[in-house]
Amino acid sequence: AESSSRPSDRPKIGEALIQAARRAGDMLPVHGALIIDALLAVLRNAGPSSALDADLLDLQASALSILATVLACLGHSAGPGLVTVGAAVAQLIEPPLGRASDAVPVELRRAAAFLFAEVFGGLADRDVALTSLVSAADAASWRGALNRVQHADPDAAVRGHSQVALSFLR
Repeated sequence: AESSSRPSDRPKIGEALIQAARRAGDMLPVHGALIIDALLAVLRNAGPSSALDADLLDLQASALSILATVLACLGHSAGPGLVTVGAAVAQLIEPPLGRASDAVPVELRRAAAFLFAEVFGGLADRDVALTSLVSAADAASWRGALNRVQHADPDAAVRGHSQVALSFLR
């Protein structure tokens, strides 16, 4: 087995990715899509909580945290990545019709709502309007999903992160 596949090494790898994103400077927009695609591949394994083991769940939650940092570092250049990430993350906090909200483990719903709060807060700190990076339809879709989650999710942390994210969109 590769040493990088050990659960104890994953936080080190995640921290290295975060440091690389922060240090990349002007090169991050060139290579950021590769990092985003790799992290999104981790999320595609999401399924019913009974089918997920704790290690995969931790890895997916970490991927969401790293995605938040990468998007924040991208700032004005986050647009294309933000659209892709936003679509994937929105399905974690508000699953498609026919799937119950608890079909996605609470840890992933929390991390997904946190990602929106972090990214929207980071954009607000830089005076970057979300609609300058994504279409008004995407922004409205995310606002609607966050609003519904804020009022209906059974988990208080998911509702709280959604409320914070919404506060940056008003």
